[in-house]
Amino acid sequence: MSDINRKQKDTGQFFTPQPIVRVLLERTVKYFPSDYSSKNITIFDPAMGKGIFFSTLIPLIFPLIPFATLYGMDIDSSVIKVANQELKQLVSGSSYEIVLKCGNFFLDYPSDIPPNNFDVIIGNPPHNARHSQLEWDQIRENCKFGQNTKIWSESSIFFTLKSMDLLKKGGILCYVLPKPIIYSKRWSEFRKILLTEFQLVEVFDLGNQFPGQLQEQCAVIIKRLPSNLKDGGYQTGIWNPIKEKLEQMGVISNSDSLLVDNLLLGVNSSELKFIRRLYGEEYDFLNVVAFRGLSSKYRAKIGTVPLVEKANVTSNFLLPPRSFLKADTPKQRISRQQIPKVIAQRIISYRTKPTFSLDIKTWVDQTGSILTHETVINIIPNYSQDTLALTALAGLLESSFIEWWLRHVVYTKEFETSKDFDRAYINHIRIPQMIDTKSLDYRKKLSKLLELNYYEKIIANVESQTDIDKLYTLGEIYRKYQTIGENLKKKSVEFIQDQSIQSFFRDRTEFQNLRWFHKQLTQEKDITRIFKNSSMTEQQLAMNIEPIITRYRELQRLQTYMDEIVFLLYKITPNEQRFIKGEISST
Repeated sequence: MSDINRKQKDTGQFFTPQPIVRVLLERTVKYFPSDYSSKNITIFDPAMGKGIFFSTLIPLIFPLIPFATLYGMDIDSSVIKVANQELKQLVSGSSYEIVLKCGNFFLDYPSDIPPNNFDVIIGNPPHNARHSQLEWDQIRENCKFGQNTKIWSESSIFFTLKSMDLLKKGGILCYVLPKPIIYSKRWSEFRKILLTEFQLVEVFDLGNQFPGQLQEQCAVIIKRLPSNLKDGGYQTGIWNPIKEKLEQMGVISNSDSLLVDNLLLGVNSSELKFIRRLYGEEYDFLNVVAFRGLSSKYRAKIGTVPLVEKANVTSNFLLPPRSFLKADTPKQRISRQQIPKVIAQRIISYRTKPTFSLDIKTWVDQTGSILTHETVINIIPNYSQDTLALTALAGLLESSFIEWWLRHVVYTKEFETSKDFDRAYINHIRIPQMIDTKSLDYRKKLSKLLELNYYEKIIANVESQTDIDKLYTLGEIYRKYQTIGENLKKKSVEFIQDQSIQSFFRDRTEFQNLRWFHKQLTQEKDITRIFKNSSMTEQQLAMNIEPIITRYRELQRLQTYMDEIVFLLYKITPNEQRFIKGEISST
């Protein structure tokens, strides 16, 4: 990492692209105080950088506001000097005043400027900037909400909270913030403050528009007025980088957002109705909280107690070998894992236009241009007889419903990259209670039906079973799914490594070859014709590829059966099933 990039990371400095600034400020101006024509408007940018927010705003408000004072701060004295010259030239001959100061907003805020002084605060505060513990003690001490220990110590959070203290009643704030504000458990308390203490007006998903920054961003517009939980709501939308505009997605009520602990950005009316039903009192669901796995010092390559590994985001296409728990691991280190817990990795695509999605999620690490939610589980099973089987949770997470939930409820539809790939951002996946009655007779019958591959009979019988037996059935089907998937992976690797086919693949990596090969499977092309230039005869190709195609179709069939069971668990109606599957538009 270069010295410049390292400094940017430490200070949280990433400059906002001008098209985004322009559109955000055009929206913000609509909420300016109504009496601006007769008084001096005070505007503040506490992390102004090169002054792009001010230089963009001034032409927008010149026709509307005769008198304005623009205050700016930044920790970088060099950009302050440049911005000062440009801004003063921009307001030359007007009644606008430019007041800029070099310093740290948290620690050097001018004592001669009183609180509740500004009509408008705008900008892109530093994200995840580094501060010492002593500095954090000062930052919290100087903020109204600083004594709330539930609020995560993150620079952009406290920039926002301190800025809200400085606004006049009815004042407006527009900030670019990290996208995890929408769904991350770490940001839960901050979301609650936005929804209960102030009026959250707009939230927009910006995606990843910042060069050199992997984490995505969103934009918020907030008014310093008491929240109205009964009737309050905020506009949501998504940034379209092609058209360089914000596309509105609909209004979400504060109460719905608090219910799910998620800003639900991009959720439409049909999806919202579905979400409310799933969170209704009629459902006795277990909130499964995400967590990060055990430290590597407690893991071993061989053992008797398995630990399911997370997929990585390197160039490896296949999952690493599974790890096991070390025999001498203290029991107290894993006590929190005696109840099954779920960790979901985020929707990933390192390119903006993924070409396909491969539905083999738990054993294939889909990176590059593949768009997937790569959901995995990370639990230590069998420490208690009441612990739900590992495979039942795996089957649940493999289902189309959970994939839909992650895309459309937790993370929103538009998702590209993330530097926080392995963090626990699942929010609450609501799983049916594991405390339920089980039928040994049913389970014996199920075992026989599975041996005979009578899946239609299994699905016909499972509807009348308890939730715990539905989950058990899901897990047993997943066992077969996993076995076939591992076999498919093995056969696919053998095929692309065959010397007779290497001339076709040429110099690409195994990862690229395998990814391309599975793309052909998902598109159901005549693969033997694709490989006509290889040294294999057509008959040899058919003999090698047919077993792979057969296994892939078996996987698809088992995926359908698992989906059916999950739909039964969550009482999902036929119409809801259709929009989850993408067969109809959920409007």
